[in-house]
Amino acid sequence: MKNLIFQLLDRSGLVRLFRALKQRRAVTILLFHDPSPAAMEMALAYLTENYRIISLATYLEARKTGTTEGLPDYAAVITFDDGHKGNYALLPVFKKYGVPATVFLCSAIVDTQRHFWFLEAEGQLPVEELKGLSNQERLDRLSEIGFEEQKEYATRQALSAQEIGEMRPLIDFQSHTRFHPILTNCRQARVRTTLQGAKQKLEEQFGLSIYALAYPNGDYDATTIEETRNAGYRCGLTVDHGFNDDTTDLYRLRRLDVNDTCNIHELVVKSSGLWQHLKALRRS
Repeated sequence: MKNLIFQLLDRSGLVRLFRALKQRRAVTILLFHDPSPAAMEMALAYLTENYRIISLATYLEARKTGTTEGLPDYAAVITFDDGHKGNYALLPVFKKYGVPATVFLCSAIVDTQRHFWFLEAEGQLPVEELKGLSNQERLDRLSEIGFEEQKEYATRQALSAQEIGEMRPLIDFQSHTRFHPILTNCRQARVRTTLQGAKQKLEEQFGLSIYALAYPNGDYDATTIEETRNAGYRCGLTVDHGFNDDTTDLYRLRRLDVNDTCNIHELVVKSSGLWQHLKALRRS
């Protein structure tokens, strides 16, 4: 049923109207996680035809001047959260289209055989419920299924150092904390150490220039923003729906999650922001 709705919205003309009203002079930041190469091929074929893909750094540089007027109409930034090993398979697609992207890495998981806690919990524990627990309570529940943050498994889930190195000419790597905790459920000292530690490790071990943080699960509060700024990050990315312009708080940058979809109609509707807008109207 949902796929039919996406198709109807795509063909109705509403997407084109919404894009003209909301996206033309804004910067749209899109969020992916671990799409297949086929899904990314479809996405980039559509996005490069209908948007002007810019880097996150280009948007931030424009903000330094005080205006984004020099940016193209329908500017869009492509981002990926977590640093899944599957992202490496997307490199040929990005080379084909010649567009930049930003991948946010969990510094204590990449180049190891440690696992993402939310992937280990799938099918065993209620992931959404875990996200609402304090950090220690979440780790205690995860220990019941044998998960430990420092545990090395037989297989890896994240990018290796070699893969990161091969991707660097086209892909910008930034921070997604160390182990992907829900920062708003952590004590301030833990927030401080994970933000500072992630930045330091990514810069020292991988030779990266870290200026941006994507908040795990998109969750943030005043303390999170304070510690992000104090740790030396120039911006923070949320999963708050919407678009970005000259006035958007740099530590509350908005993103549209397109759900790693293989459905072209879903991609068209979600990348426009129309789907999220309609959901917000329905809630209100």
